[in-house]
Amino acid sequence: CALPIFQYPRDLAPIPFLPLVGADLTGARVDGSLMFPGAIKQLLTGWRADFPPVSIDGKPVFVVQGMIERVPVKLYFDQKSGLLVRQVRYSQSPLGCNVTQVDYSDYRLVNGVRMPFHIVTSWFDGRGDVQLTQIQANVAIDSAKFGKPAPPAPPK
Repeated sequence: CALPIFQYPRDLAPIPFLPLVGADLTGARVDGSLMFPGAIKQLLTGWRADFPPVSIDGKPVFVVQGMIERVPVKLYFDQKSGLLVRQVRYSQSPLGCNVTQVDYSDYRLVNGVRMPFHIVTSWFDGRGDVQLTQIQANVAIDSAKFGKPAPPAPPK
């Protein structure tokens, strides 16, 4: 497996702990599975590929859709390279149907596997843009890094 190396800027305050629930948790499961796609076939069900021809940035793509917990997930694959270029998932919220779009680009070889170094996530009220500079495969990580962080100290 490959994990991105991220160094948090020292001049910014740490990001607070936010629990994932509902559609956010489902979306995180899909995002994680797409970074290590060996199990995506089992994660999504009800596959279909009967979509009209589509292009992204002028390049023809194949479109397939699966479902996870009643959430449709569309995957767009470059017809020439076979690489995933976009993911679109839908979820219900008290405000109605929300759409999250994730675009993958700048694929580079990492230990013989093409990995996206640029990932842009767009949702109804925001956008995240991640540009990786390095990915190292099979790096040992202390399991304590995955524990729930301590609550922040109260303000003085």
